[in-house]
Amino acid sequence: MTSVVSSSRAPAFFILLCFLLGVVACWTRDTADLPLSLDNQHYFFIAERAAAGVPPHVSHFDPKHALSLLMTAASIHGGRFIGLDDVRASRIISVIMAGTAVAAVWALCYQISSGYLCAHLGALVILHFGQFFNMAAMGSRPKVFIVAFMLLTVLAVARNRPFWAGVTGAAAFLCWQPTLLVLGMAVPILLLRQGRVKSIALLAAGALIPIVLYHFYFYANGALAEQIEQAYRYPREYMAHAYGRFGKLRRNTGWYFRVQEGFSLRSVYPILFGCFLAITWLVALVKPRRTLQLIEENPALPYVVLAGTGALAFTIYDYQGYPDTFFVLPFLAVVCGVGFGKAAEWLAADRSRFVRLGVFGLCLLAVYSMSAITGRTRGGASRLESQYALGRQVGEMLEAGKTVYAVGCTHLLAFNHVDNHVNMGFFFRGTKRWIAKNRNSPDGYRPLKDGEMPDVILVSRSFVPGGYGWLESEYREITTESFRRWRVRAYERI
Repeated sequence: MTSVVSSSRAPAFFILLCFLLGVVACWTRDTADLPLSLDNQHYFFIAERAAAGVPPHVSHFDPKHALSLLMTAASIHGGRFIGLDDVRASRIISVIMAGTAVAAVWALCYQISSGYLCAHLGALVILHFGQFFNMAAMGSRPKVFIVAFMLLTVLAVARNRPFWAGVTGAAAFLCWQPTLLVLGMAVPILLLRQGRVKSIALLAAGALIPIVLYHFYFYANGALAEQIEQAYRYPREYMAHAYGRFGKLRRNTGWYFRVQEGFSLRSVYPILFGCFLAITWLVALVKPRRTLQLIEENPALPYVVLAGTGALAFTIYDYQGYPDTFFVLPFLAVVCGVGFGKAAEWLAADRSRFVRLGVFGLCLLAVYSMSAITGRTRGGASRLESQYALGRQVGEMLEAGKTVYAVGCTHLLAFNHVDNHVNMGFFFRGTKRWIAKNRNSPDGYRPLKDGEMPDVILVSRSFVPGGYGWLESEYREITTESFRRWRVRAYERI
């Protein structure tokens, strides 16, 4: 009897299925109605302004590279063409990247194991992380994009496509600078394979193309100086911090492995990932010749372990919040998927078909059950339309001729397609020192534009460094219940 899905077409079928599962995982998190929150508000503003022709870094100060935001701007452009509102349009590309990540995990696990069980388990592992798909559903989050790009980089190296590995690795770097580590880790893997000189040249050529085009965009828009200042000089000089002390590393380790309040289901995958990495490194040290042979025959697993170790070390060093774990997520999903699959195969070896099916079924059920338990989205009465309504109130202020300065809640300006009063409305680590040195503001930063302060100030995050004095003396609070519901404070100039 002919199989419903032939063996030659099965991988393509499952890759497409996994892509659709990733899309569905986003859709079930209310992609159409999910309100913007946290840093997504800030990134949406930059993307909307880019769609209007204002380059990132010019529209708003931000120390990350902005390829993901330019891609989101293109998605917004496409949405406008078909009559879709900007927020929902911005989410199309983000959902596509999330689906690509799930499909790439399946393909990479299949490449490593040459078996369906590991591939299925790997896809289920990444589907376990509901907060990743929540961020993807909300849109505009750079660290969602890096997951797919990093997976595609490893997959390209595994399939001996160094040029495309360079392209996707550079794309990840152009979304978030620390992912350059993943591109760099491809070099030792390629050096240990045949045709190494040609492979390194192709990797470099592939990486150079998107990097040159990206920087040319800023040059063509007269924004190269701002881009270099914010994305290169600022992180190097003002965001570096001493996280190497034992106390900080211990705290960050507890946060990443989700054990700061004791062991729970959330701790399982991070701890298993760490254990699988440790076992793999131990085997590599005990059997170095076998490791070199594996790099030659199938470099995917060595590359995943090498890059995953680097990503884990950086994340523990620099952990700031849950989205930082997205740097490790692709490697965790692949390592755990392959680890679970190989463990199940070992347990079922030399057993009856019934026992093997039972072990495989229980393994799949265990991973799926954990996903069902921990992968749910928090509910809430606040929806996107309510957020749009608040944006319309801001629009009424603008129509009345008032200038508006938003700190943290710049999405309310993006809803109205206007710039912020000044481009400093989100204050990162080191901003206070940067302002003191570059803006010469001994009394605290003042958001002056053409020598004028804004008529209205909206605040939803930490306020301007040193700005509470003049805020209290020069402004009065006019926060209404609708603003308070969204945790926005409003002030009007006296």
